Amino acid sequence: MNVAEFHKKIDLIFIKVGNLFDLRDAVVLELRLIGSTISGEFHLASGGQRPKWKCDGRLTLRNTAVGFLHDEPAAWPPHLNLDKFTYEGFGGPGANAATDVAIRGSKWFEQWLARAEPYTPQPYQQCAKVLREMGHPEVATDVLYAGRERERREAFRTGNNPHATGLTLLKWVIGYGYGSRLLWRPLGWVAAFTAVGTAALYIAGMPNELAGSAVAPAFFSFDLLLPIIQLHEPHYQIVLEGAAKYYFAIHKLMGYVLASFLIAGLAGLTK
Repeated sequence: MNVAEFHKKIDLIFIKVGNLFDLRDAVVLELRLIGSTISGEFHLASGGQRPKWKCDGRLTLRNTAVGFLHDEPAAWPPHLNLDKFTYEGFGGPGANAATDVAIRGSKWFEQWLARAEPYTPQPYQQCAKVLREMGHPEVATDVLYAGRERERREAFRTGNNPHATGLTLLKWVIGYGYGSRLLWRPLGWVAAFTAVGTAALYIAGMPNELAGSAVAPAFFSFDLLLPIIQLHEPHYQIVLEGAAKYYFAIHKLMGYVLASFLIAGLAGLTK
């Protein structure tokens, strides 16, 4: 189909291609490949040759399976349907190094998948799987995170507020459990609660056991935030009064909440 010009929508449903589907330099309005199989390459672009999508070009690849995507970032149309679209990798024999996955970076894959309508998680999971198998685990993690972000936005848009709220908590507490976010975001919350607890002691009244040391109140606040573990047993013998007593009851509870989110993330239950 390369170098051909099509002025109407093309419907190619349940076709089987044994080797190569070549769309380079074709002029296309809309192409629908539904339930099709391309055993070799889906050749969208190489060497600057790419399809010329008319108007707001559309490409539907629903339930289509291909071997390798031989493409360039500019080869894809503005509108995509990638639901249950599967592929083995990006590139192929003779692929241009300028379009390599590492050079494109995470942002390109996130923007590419953002064009897919309607939203389903499968395109993000498929892309991440391929990227991980190609040796790009960090890019794969970013793609999965972007997928969860889109899921959260879709939940708000469709009025599924309980699900959206749960995803928002997962985002801000452990970054959905993906990559370094699983470590650094809980540490940020620990630092914040430790600081708030320290401030509460100064505002509500410092116990005599902690007075006279700049470090002791912060250490006390940190120790009471940790669930189960006791770093300094005498801390738990201190009797708090007034507002400090009620604050640190909440403080301890938040420690258990943070630990629960962290354990769920480490177990992969949030992905």
